[in-house]
Amino acid sequence: MTDSYNGGETVFTPSVTETRSGWVAGAGAEFMLAQNWSMKVEYLHFDFGSETEEFVEGTDRTISTEGTYTDNQARIGFNYHF
Repeated sequence: MTDSYNGGETVFTPSVTETRSGWVAGAGAEFMLAQNWSMKVEYLHFDFGSETEEFVEGTDRTISTEGTYTDNQARIGFNYHF
């Protein structure tokens, strides 16, 4: 995550790098279309939690940001079987 903040006279760009663990759930199916062709569909849901970061500037200013790390993915594909 990289955000920039321009607080009038002060400009800073905090950066956070980390490895997150979480979970993935999904389902899929494959269907024969012809003798050598099939079609597949898949759905995946990713969830790597959420996090709140606080950045302190001087003695009188704290900036807080929250991120939620989730995503959904759908796939469609065609396969040729030799």
